[in-house]
Amino acid sequence: MNKYLMNASVAFALVYAATMEAEVSDTRTIITIPMTGNGALSLSADSKPSIGDEIILKVSSDGTARDLTFGTGFTAPTLSGTISKTKVLSLVYDGTSFIATSAAVQIN
Repeated sequence: MNKYLMNASVAFALVYAATMEAEVSDTRTIITIPMTGNGALSLSADSKPSIGDEIILKVSSDGTARDLTFGTGFTAPTLSGTISKTKVLSLVYDGTSFIATSAAVQIN
């Protein structure tokens, strides 16, 4: 059986902005985004993902339902927020972009 070295995992929060960028270069990246307005997320030019790398997004809306759209580096539908709730979305890198592996799940 072949064994493969797995890179580290990392978790961080992005500060809300109308346009946000995430740098991804670890096997698993958990990103928390507390949304206070609608926003867009793109992959930063400094990212170095490998095929199979995963992003887990935890996106919460404040007292208004907030939407997160995806830009450069992502192929995913808009994540539609729910008032005062958090949704989780998993994405995997296919060699070209991070693609959603399922629909977002509300966790609270």
